[in-house]
Amino acid sequence: MDNTLCDYLWAQLKPLFIALEHKIRAQFQVPIFTNIDMYYNDAFHFCGCIEFGKTHHSDCIAFVVNINKRDEGLELDGCLTHSHNPFSVAGPSYVFNADNPMSEASLDAWISEFKAFIDRYADQIKPIIESMES
Repeated sequence: MDNTLCDYLWAQLKPLFIALEHKIRAQFQVPIFTNIDMYYNDAFHFCGCIEFGKTHHSDCIAFVVNINKRDEGLELDGCLTHSHNPFSVAGPSYVFNADNPMSEASLDAWISEFKAFIDRYADQIKPIIESMES
């Protein structure tokens, strides 16, 4: 996995996550927990996420981006998931290999799809957070 491409991917994701964080926080009259995180290393190719919850210790709902090694290549996928129940909505998924190498252009195309995915589900975050136990 090319660290430069991971850095590029994060440089595209982080502003999306920050904008989403501001949008969701503005919907609440009380403070809510948010966390934006990213990591990658030799064992775990890439993970970036934004989490929302009532408090730091409560359940959370998260938009997650992963790059994982698969038999057919590296898979870049996104999802909306809940921390403590089986709720999960699959987002865009691309597989990169020798026939379809990862590049800035392919990451840009995936980011566009992921942004549309975020936009489609962002309005559902507030009711989910409100229904969570603290």
